[in-house]
Amino acid sequence: VVNVMRYNKMRAKMNIGGSVYHNVHVMLGAPGTAKTTMAKLMGQMMVENGLLRDNRFVCVNGAELKGMYVGHSAPKVKALFDEYQIILIDEAYAMASDNNGEIDSFSQEAIAQLIVELEKHGMDRLVMFAGYGGEKVSDKDNKMKNFLQSNPGIRSRINSTIYFDSYTPDEMVQIFRRHAKINHYRIPRNADECIRSF
Repeated sequence: VVNVMRYNKMRAKMNIGGSVYHNVHVMLGAPGTAKTTMAKLMGQMMVENGLLRDNRFVCVNGAELKGMYVGHSAPKVKALFDEYQIILIDEAYAMASDNNGEIDSFSQEAIAQLIVELEKHGMDRLVMFAGYGGEKVSDKDNKMKNFLQSNPGIRSRINSTIYFDSYTPDEMVQIFRRHAKINHYRIPRNADECIRSF
């Protein structure tokens, strides 16, 4: 992703047109699989390569972008792009529907402004939509897939999808042991099976 952005920046400096690349991506995976950490790292890489002005980062829940009254959602979305270079919208599907799965006027307003901002800032911001979904998730539970299918304006501006696999039980044991060590706990070796089964 970083190399493609560098390439497009070089083309722009040479006045070579024809390559439109929105720096907009989807991160799919279960909670706790490092999506937020990866977004911060990608942003930092882009700052180091001169592709972003700075590393001002924000992570917001999709539902937070919906306003309290008509006319409130659009300014909330616009403010994100005015204030931050790296924007992670977690549980992005929550922006597009209420508890009954219906798209309300607040959602429509937020999405309409989001599409405007993605078009305007597709090259000078890093925007990521994150949430539960992916190839290993049933269609019924694949909320991100439903969100993207219901919003062709957003979908058309997304350039890549990054999948985050859930950790295996053995990896979870390693993570548990690492956290225990950091916090100065000693875990008996014979506890691994108990940790793994949990």
